[in-house]
Amino acid sequence: MEEMRTFLKNTLLFCLIGISLALIIIANFLFIYHLCLTSFCLNNSITTVVVGDSHAQSAINDNLFENIVNLSQNSECYFYTYNKLKGIIQRNQRIRTVIVGCTYHSFSSYNDEYVFDRDATKYTFPQYFLALDDESKRFLINNNPAGVMRSFSGIMKNALSALFKYDSSKILFNGTGKDVLRYLFHSNKNLYLSFWGGFYDSEKSNISDSTIAAAINRHYFENGSTFQPYSHLQVYYLNKIVSYCIAKNITVFILTTPVTEKYYSKIPAQFISHYYAVLDNLKNGNSVIALDYHDYRLPDECFGDGDHLNKKGADNFTNFLNKTLMSAGESKPNRNTTH
Repeated sequence: MEEMRTFLKNTLLFCLIGISLALIIIANFLFIYHLCLTSFCLNNSITTVVVGDSHAQSAINDNLFENIVNLSQNSECYFYTYNKLKGIIQRNQRIRTVIVGCTYHSFSSYNDEYVFDRDATKYTFPQYFLALDDESKRFLINNNPAGVMRSFSGIMKNALSALFKYDSSKILFNGTGKDVLRYLFHSNKNLYLSFWGGFYDSEKSNISDSTIAAAINRHYFENGSTFQPYSHLQVYYLNKIVSYCIAKNITVFILTTPVTEKYYSKIPAQFISHYYAVLDNLKNGNSVIALDYHDYRLPDECFGDGDHLNKKGADNFTNFLNKTLMSAGESKPNRNTTH
């Protein structure tokens, strides 16, 4: 009996030590990741930030500007955009303009999958969770606790990646360990923090009835026949984005990027009507500038598919958009480019 008590005591002690070490490691990962975020700074010349999903990501080539950075991200819903943008603005006081990509499917509940859907959140929770503010973390934990638990290992993996790859390794080594870390982990560039995004300079051109039909079905339909509901979450967080920017005296542009005529003709009319109703309500009482260029005409070779620009299209559209931004005093062309 005494041997059994000793065994149980030692087992319990071993477990407690193991749990304590695990908690210490996790706490350190979270702390270091937080330091990585707080130390993230854009170039001092950046005064305008572009955010949104893949439509904005593929439409604005920020290499053509000195003072604009495109941090849009594929499939990013406004719940994540709000948190990311707030973090960026808090750490970069020079920002005075925000361009938010917004299009007809932006208010479809298709976007809510990246917060609530089992498969989609396996990707989005690890990608964004540690960048969320406390209120948003609680929202996910309360509304999708299973998704948070399933994503825990991925969340920690991203924290570990930030620890070993981020250029601000000066946190640990005063900068002296930066090259050592890059060598050990075979990284020749700064950490690509998973939620920051960036301009997607695709060379592809694949406009076809099948790719357009697939996009239409994905954005606006459930099971190929029933319309997607409208997303109240998207509207709510777009309003939070606008309110936060206005409170910081930041100008907000809502940008609708070009789509092909074939794609536009297949968008259900109620989604188009709902889109403009939301924008009208958003502009009511707010200093928001809507830039609707869905019908900006480009040859098919400028589109990657029915609703995304490729690099050729992005260069054309960016130069066109630049005229609007320059007239508003919001852009400064990059003199190092040939465009």
